[in-house]
Amino acid sequence: MSVPWEDPLTVNAGFEYQEKVGPEAAGRTVLAWLVRRYPHSTEAAWRERIATGEVRLDGEVALAMDVLRPGQSLVWRRPPWEEPVVPLGFAILHRDEHLLAVAKPRGLPSVPNGGFLEHTLLFRVRRLHPEAVPMHRLGRGTSGLVTSR
Repeated sequence: MSVPWEDPLTVNAGFEYQEKVGPEAAGRTVLAWLVRRYPHSTEAAWRERIATGEVRLDGEVALAMDVLRPGQSLVWRRPPWEEPVVPLGFAILHRDEHLLAVAKPRGLPSVPNGGFLEHTLLFRVRRLHPEAVPMHRLGRGTSGLVTSR
């Protein structure tokens, strides 16, 4: 069964990064912890995200100077972003009660990473088979067979 190369929506639905606060974060402020834990973003970027209400602590809007305690829930709701356009079509080559095998085109990431969330093979396959769990992955530039259980 071939799944067409549909016209992609370039803006995804955003993503919620959730973590349970552990002992290594205890006593740190929300801002200090996020800067340390996620160094891909600057302190200024985290300060802005907190100020705009994107970060929640135990379900409430977090403040930069809130002090963390083990067991709390810390969530960053990343707003929707534009994903690069990639080929989204794939073919289901085999499906039985134990295995799902699909043909991945070159250019389509296998799993979310590096700015790709919905423009991935895993996201597209799970629209048809929500139970799919990849057994391996192929690099974005590689085409080939990807199996799932």
